Amino acid sequence: MNHRTVLITGVSSGIGMATAQYLMNRGIPVIGSVRKKEDATPLSEKYGDLFHTVIFDVRNKEEIQNAVEVVKEIVKGEGLGALINNAGVAVSGPMQYVKEEYMRYQMD
Repeated sequence: MNHRTVLITGVSSGIGMATAQYLMNRGIPVIGSVRKKEDATPLSEKYGDLFHTVIFDVRNKEEIQNAVEVVKEIVKGEGLGALINNAGVAVSGPMQYVKEEYMRYQMD
């Protein structure tokens, strides 16, 4: 790893995955967070040593702390070049009709 390594949360699909692919296509190592190991498999298979996975749910403090330790092991004291906080979900629909529990889920 090197100081250019980028940590991106939420790389299993969408913007996170596209950003990870964009960077790795340019030779930049990426550490990508997913909630399930199998979500990282396609990126791991395609990019090999340029891609490392950390598994955690951004709503779970214990899982986040465990991931911090994994990231430290990966970068081996060289630090990160960037952190991209991308993980999230979107609940669609007019706000006045979205149930409170769905809004809480989106905000968490």
